[in-house]
Amino acid sequence: MSYRIEHLGFGYTDQPVISDVSLGIGAGEFVTIVGPNGVGKSTLLKLMAGLMPRFDGSIHFQDQAIGDYSPPDLAKRIAFVPQETHVVFPFTSEEMIRMGRLPYRSSFLFDSADDDDCVRRALDLTGTRDLAEKVFTQMSGGEKQRVVLASALAQTPDVLLLDEPTVYLDMKHQLHFYEILTRLNRQENMTIVAVTHDINLAARHSGRMVALFEGGVVADGPPDQVLTPEKLYEVFGIRADIIDRPGGGKYVIPNA
Repeated sequence: MSYRIEHLGFGYTDQPVISDVSLGIGAGEFVTIVGPNGVGKSTLLKLMAGLMPRFDGSIHFQDQAIGDYSPPDLAKRIAFVPQETHVVFPFTSEEMIRMGRLPYRSSFLFDSADDDDCVRRALDLTGTRDLAEKVFTQMSGGEKQRVVLASALAQTPDVLLLDEPTVYLDMKHQLHFYEILTRLNRQENMTIVAVTHDINLAARHSGRMVALFEGGVVADGPPDQVLTPEKLYEVFGIRADIIDRPGGGKYVIPNA
């Protein structure tokens, strides 16, 4: 079991953003968290990443309370990919990826052989070897997100948490990015939890969807069970047709 979350609650003010959320996420699952704006999706992901230490309830990661991990130990096990990454200095993509090895550094200033191996593997997994010498700030949005993903993979994590990783990408790069995630999940058995607004991408690539509304879980299960006209209206306030996708799965077409 990667996560055991029980009666989780959190608020930035007196008003709760997350309220009484309980979830279990098994090792090797690909889970997408969906829901409209402002229902606590990104907050839940940050809590799972250990980025906000104060909350009600409990979060256990690999059978240990998440607050009992030191930040470096947690960073070796959990990698967090944000919506966008702002960089001021002209780092190359390889330099960006090598930053993912920081949790493994002690007093040594130079890269180890293990660091080099992990960086090369991250480049290969994300198809970014040809971008290694390119300056990060001069790359396209799709290239940047693949490099950020490679930096996360250089941490050699057990779990990958992604907060709307394709929100600024065009359709081609969205599909390519999720194809990489699917390959990581199936071939590397990596546990993946991704927040997304695109329910069709979520349904196509993940094995499980968790729908949040008003800070709580209102649906949790395989996409076919979550993507029903009733649940879509309850969560998103839309009426939609649910179409069978060739080869299996569902596709949502909102009604005008």
